[in-house]
Amino acid sequence: DTPHDARGFAVAGDDYHLLGLGSATELATMLAATVHILRTMEEAGIAPDAGWSRIEWRVTGDADLYGTIARTRALVVLLQRVAEAVSASPEGIEARVHGITSARHLTSLDAETNILRNGTGLLGLALGGAGVITCRPHDWLTGSSAEALRLARNAHHLMAEEARIAHVADPAAGSYFIEAMTRDLAEQAWARFQDIEKTGGIAAASGMIHDWANAAHEARLRSINEGRENLLGVTIHPVMQPRPGPVLDGARGPRGGSRRPAAGWESLREAASKRPLRCLLLDIRDEGRAGECQRWFQVIGAEAAAMRVASMAEAEATITSAKPDVVVLGGCDDVPLLATAAGEACRVLEDTAFAGDKFAVMSDLVKGSA
Repeated sequence: DTPHDARGFAVAGDDYHLLGLGSATELATMLAATVHILRTMEEAGIAPDAGWSRIEWRVTGDADLYGTIARTRALVVLLQRVAEAVSASPEGIEARVHGITSARHLTSLDAETNILRNGTGLLGLALGGAGVITCRPHDWLTGSSAEALRLARNAHHLMAEEARIAHVADPAAGSYFIEAMTRDLAEQAWARFQDIEKTGGIAAASGMIHDWANAAHEARLRSINEGRENLLGVTIHPVMQPRPGPVLDGARGPRGGSRRPAAGWESLREAASKRPLRCLLLDIRDEGRAGECQRWFQVIGAEAAAMRVASMAEAEATITSAKPDVVVLGGCDDVPLLATAAGEACRVLEDTAFAGDKFAVMSDLVKGSA
C-alpha cells in the first residue's frame, strides 16, 4: 500500500555518464537496465505493465546544449518504444525523467566557470522535457559551499521566471535540427541496445559496455588535446587559486569520477604554476607527431622542446641527458613497451595521455634527481 507516485527503482544514467559513455551508448545502457528491472519484477510475479510506473530514469545535462536536449528527448522516445513492447502505458514518462547536471564536465580549477556549464546543462534538460531537474553546486567536486548550494537552488527559478521556460509547454518542438538530432541519436542508441540484448542483457554485456566507455573517453581526450574543443577555466582563461582537496564519494573515489576530461590538464597546469616544468616532446622515426602537442603545453604555461630521434636507444639517451619532468613519446608501435623501457621511475599519466594513436605522457622521469 504505497502512494501512487512512489518509485522503487531508478535507472542511474548519471552513473553510466560518469563511466565515460557517449550519448548513444549511455541511452542504450539505460534501456538495458530498464529491461533488466522489468524482467526481475516479472520473475517476482509483478507484470511489466504494473511495475513500469515504479521506475524513474536519471539522465545528465552537460555543457553541450543541443546534445543535452537531444539526449533527454531521445530517452523519452526510446522509453515509449519499450513501454509499447511490454504493453505498459507511455503516459507520464517525462514526469519520471530526472535530469541532473553532469559531474563529468565540472572542473576544480576556477570552479566559478562551472556556473556556465551547469546553466547550459539545466537549460538543455528543461528544453528536453525532463520532469524533475537537479543542479549540482558549481564547487561540488571539492565540497559544496553554502553560496554554491543557494545558487544551485535558485538556478531553477531564474529559468522559470526570467527565461520564462515554464510558460511554454515544449519550447524545442518544431525545430528540424533538434528533431533530426533526436531521431538520429535514438536510432543509434536502439541499435546499441539491441547489441546488449544479443549479448544476454546488461549483466552479460559489462565488458562490451566498458569497451564503449574507454573508446568514448579516449575520443573525448583526443578532441581536447588536438584543440578541437577547449576547457574554459583550464586550458583557456584559467584563474589559479588555492583549492580544497577532492571530496570522496565512498568507494567510488573522488567526485566527478576518473573520466573527467579536465582532470589531466588541471594536474599539469597546477604543476606548471608551482615551478617551471621541463617538457620534452620526442618523436621516434616519425614526422613530428609529438611535436604537434607543443602548443598545448604553451597553453598551460609550460615550455616544451620538440626533438626527433632515429631509434629507441637514442630516445633513452636523450631522456637521460635532458632530465625532463614530462615527456611525450610519439612514433612508436608499442607505447607501453617504450614507457617501461624509459626507466622504472617513469609514471604513465593515463588522465593526461594524448589519446591519439602512438602517444604516451609520462611524469616524474627523474624523481629525486638534481
